[in-house]
Amino acid sequence: MGPAAVTTVLVVAVGYALAWAVLDHPRRRRPWLEALAWAPAVGLGGLSVVFFLGRLLGLPGAGRGSLLALTVAATGALVAARLRRREPPASSPAGGPGAPSASAPRVEVPRALAWALRLALAVTAGALLVELQRWSLMRPFGTADAINIWNVRARFLLLTREPLPELFAVLRHGHPDYPLLLPGSVAAQAGFWGGWDQALPQATGAAFLLGLGAMLHAGLRRLAGGPLATAGTALVLASPVVWRWAFAQCADLPVAYLALAGAAGLAAQLQKEGGPPLSPLLTGWALGMLAWTKNEGLLLALILGAVFLVVWASSRAWAGFRDVLAIGAGAAPGLAVLALFKLRVAPAGAAELFLGGSPAAKLGNAERWHQVLEALGAAAQSFGGGWLEVGVFLGLALAVLATRRTLTRPAGIFLLASLVLAGAGYLVAYVLSPYPAAWHVSTSFERLLLQVFPLAVLWVLSLSPGLTAGSPATSAAPAARR
Repeated sequence: MGPAAVTTVLVVAVGYALAWAVLDHPRRRRPWLEALAWAPAVGLGGLSVVFFLGRLLGLPGAGRGSLLALTVAATGALVAARLRRREPPASSPAGGPGAPSASAPRVEVPRALAWALRLALAVTAGALLVELQRWSLMRPFGTADAINIWNVRARFLLLTREPLPELFAVLRHGHPDYPLLLPGSVAAQAGFWGGWDQALPQATGAAFLLGLGAMLHAGLRRLAGGPLATAGTALVLASPVVWRWAFAQCADLPVAYLALAGAAGLAAQLQKEGGPPLSPLLTGWALGMLAWTKNEGLLLALILGAVFLVVWASSRAWAGFRDVLAIGAGAAPGLAVLALFKLRVAPAGAAELFLGGSPAAKLGNAERWHQVLEALGAAAQSFGGGWLEVGVFLGLALAVLATRRTLTRPAGIFLLASLVLAGAGYLVAYVLSPYPAAWHVSTSFERLLLQVFPLAVLWVLSLSPGLTAGSPATSAAPAARR
């Protein structure tokens, strides 16, 4: 990657500052760890929102102005956080902001094992850095979708001055109804840098990969303890689906990261043990940015939000109403700009173009269902070789289901139901697609798997007894988790 990648580093740093300002509280321990997990969502997502609004209003210099506006907001938020921190800390009940829960039993594992897991994670992260360099040299422009959809849209946003509705009216191919989190953030960075540089989409993808790993570790650390957080993060980052698509410069990795962030935050709201929940305001922001990423992201955001509300309504003791309001407030900006984009910018009839006929007729077409299921079966057979760990993981998932732990824990019910509904939603989308089933499944199945695989890891490992690093002498009998 070239020197233009410094712009992405600056954007993520601004996002880190904003996340820190939200998290910085006298009673919250180590907010910097959680702030790192939220930084790409806040920085890159916020940049795309400000850039879109600037372009929609016809403001000149929207690229450079977007980052400057975001930096000013981060500075103000940090000052407000410092002033708030001067207030004397009030006593906090167990489970309050930053207070570790007294009812969170942990099973200690030998320190040698904990350090071995950290070493495995470090080696995996180093290998991914080498892979990033290889992609930047051998495939600097990413995959075909990156060239034909995401990067070309970012260039349009950067190089044209036409009003957005007129600009998108000519984009009749390449999913013109896809929202603008990825192309908007890249175009804004290019505007700040002073011109297009291929290092910008490369660095943006790397930032979302960093966010994916940090968020999975933060979520699992809250739900299952440090050793399992390290193991789960290493498992996801080492999976072939991440290696094949992490640096493709497409929106599927941001979808995976933001879906994980939203799910981890919502699950933490439903699970009483294990310490303070992840920030409800930033959880809502992640859900809004998930919907602002692409149509699959909107589907996942709706599923996660709806399932959470159902589970929360049936067990309200696990999360307060104020937290639910904070989640809604955090999601509001992303949903608002998405509505503006769909109603004011996206070409009319884009959804009908995708459906290509009557949805009811397609859903009632048994032959179409057979074609889709047959194509999915063929895609599943390609799991061999590098997909060994996926089969092992699915086996672990079935074992967890047999223990009843999922059905006795609100967080487990929420994550499992979300995964099932996401799979059902993808299946219906394949049935409604106007493209041949075999082609559509073969070209998109792995990317859909990338979107939900980290969520599946979060679900399975969060149902295990919590682990902490200890010594062999103290890693005695497991303490059952309620």
